[in-house]
Parts: sequence; structure tokens; C-alpha cells
Amino acid sequence: MGPVLVIMFVVLVALIFVSRWCWPLPPQVGTLKTPALLIKGEATVFTVGTFNIHRARGLDGRKDLARVAQVVGACDVTGLQEVEGVTLFHRQSQAERLAKQLQCEAHFSPTRLRAFFPERGNALLSQWSITAWHRQPLVRARLRGKGYRNFTEYTVQVGGQPVVVINTHLSKPEGQDTGLEQIVAAFMRHERAVLMGDFNRPPGHESFARLYDAGVIDALSSEDNQRVDHILVRGFQVLSSWTLPPGPSDHPFFAVRLSL
Repeated sequence: MGPVLVIMFVVLVALIFVSRWCWPLPPQVGTLKTPALLIKGEATVFTVGTFNIHRARGLDGRKDLARVAQVVGACDVTGLQEVEGVTLFHRQSQAERLAKQLQCEAHFSPTRLRAFFPERGNALLSQWSITAWHRQPLVRARLRGKGYRNFTEYTVQVGGQPVVVINTHLSKPEGQDTGLEQIVAAFMRHERAVLMGDFNRPPGHESFARLYDAGVIDALSSEDNQRVDHILVRGFQVLSSWTLPPGPSDHPFFAVRLSL
């Protein structure tokens, strides 16, 4: 084997190794570069949704981002989990592509890099301007090969008023620290805030006790009591809630109407 072939072989092996390895992302803060949309004027009522989109893979096994857009399109603010980032076929994350379809703002919050590209994470879609975001990793070590976790705290201008929205996707409890306490601390710093995402535990789980004791409202309390997706609020009045069954994803979609 000549030296050129040896070099090519070494490079190929290195590329394969890099493509299979993931790195967590550090904390980061920022603002969106897109101009403020302010699609709507003054408002005192707005809708919030949460949806684990399973990388847009439906129960039929097909990936179809258009189906996800149909589900979330009616919401003012939607937290997404299991969002696909950059791939060989798409140079934008699924969140950015959804934003183009829905004519709204989007922020993709990757939890990890693969081959130096943001591969997977959470996201926020908003019909209101996202003026600030703060991404915070929850776990720096991989959890039994399942990857990394984070939460992202946003400031969204709803009808000209700042609203804090926190979006996350937690690992199953299983006796380990999943970072929930870190999220709760961030959430409880605000008098008016929304905390949502896939918590991988039902509403009755003991880890929610501190939140309920502090007067935090389970905005989805009238929905399935075995669900693992949550919208928790403080400083808002919950007007109504609704859900759509799995189909475009393996998770249901949940949404609420809130009053400022």
C-alpha cells in the first residue's frame, strides 16, 4: 500500500470515528439576528404549545415536516423537542425550516454536536419577537448512551410585554439527577413564566411536589394524567387547554390559552 493510500485510509478512519462521536455544547446566551416580527398587535391572551416532534417521524414511519407545521401553526409560541439539526440533506435545522413555512421566528437549541455540526436538540417557534435566549446544559456526561440534555430560557415579547418561556427535554428519572432542580431554580426566579417540554414523567411524579407547593399551575391538569409532556405556568391565568393525538409524531401535541 502506497503512502497516499495509507493517508487516505487514516483520514477515512478518522472521519468515521468523528461522525460517530458526539460532544455536548457549553452554556450560551444570545439574541436573534432576525428583525422583530411583531406579527400581532397588543394582546392579553396568547396560546402556548409543546410538541416532541420525534424528528418529524410519524407513527407511519415517514418523516414529514409539513404535518408538524399543520399541528403547531395555530399556536403563538411552541416549544419543540427532538428536533433534527443540520444533516447531509438539509443545511438548516427542522426548526428553521418550520419557521419558513409558518412565517414566524425560530430558535434551535442543540444539545450536542456530531462531526462538528449541531445534530439534535430543542427549539422554540414564536409569532412574537424572541428578544433573548440562554442555553444551559443539564448534564455534561452522556446518560447511558442517550445523549445530552439542556434547557433554554427565552424572553418573548408578547403584545409588547416580556414573557419568560423555558423549554426542555429531560431524561427518565430512574434514580439519577436529570437536571430538574436546575430548571426549577431558573423557573422560580421569575414571577411570570412558562415552563414546558417533555419531562419523561407524569404529573403525579414526586419531583413536581416543590412546584405545586409553590403555587405553580399545571396548565394541562384537565388532560391525560399519564402524559409526560407538560406546560407549567406562574403569573398567568389558564383559560383553556387541548390536545391532538399522536400521528405526525409518536407524542401528542398539547396547548393552552393563557391570559397575561
